[in-house]
Amino acid sequence: MDCVNRRRKQLLAFIRRRSGRRFIVAIMAKEFDVSERTIQADLTFLEAFGLIKRMPSYNSLHRQNGNIIVYTGSRRRCKENENDWLFEV
Repeated sequence: MDCVNRRRKQLLAFIRRRSGRRFIVAIMAKEFDVSERTIQADLTFLEAFGLIKRMPSYNSLHRQNGNIIVYTGSRRRCKENENDWLFEV
C-alpha cells in the first residue's frame, strides 16, 4: 500500500476515534506531518465516499473556527484489510 492510502486509512482511524469533535486542519496537518492542502484533499476524498461528514463550527462571534467531523462509516469492527478496496484508486 502506498503512502497516500496508508495516510488516508490512518486519518480515517483518527477521525473514527474522535468522531463528533471539532477539528482544525492545521493541527491535523501537524499530526500527520503533511500540508494543510493534503489534509483537505484527504477529507474531501473520505467525504465523497460517505465515510465522514463535515459540518462547520462557529465561535461566539459567528466566525468559523474549524469543522466538526463525524464518522459516518460502518460502526462494526473491521478486519485489517477489509476496506482496502476503497483506497485502491
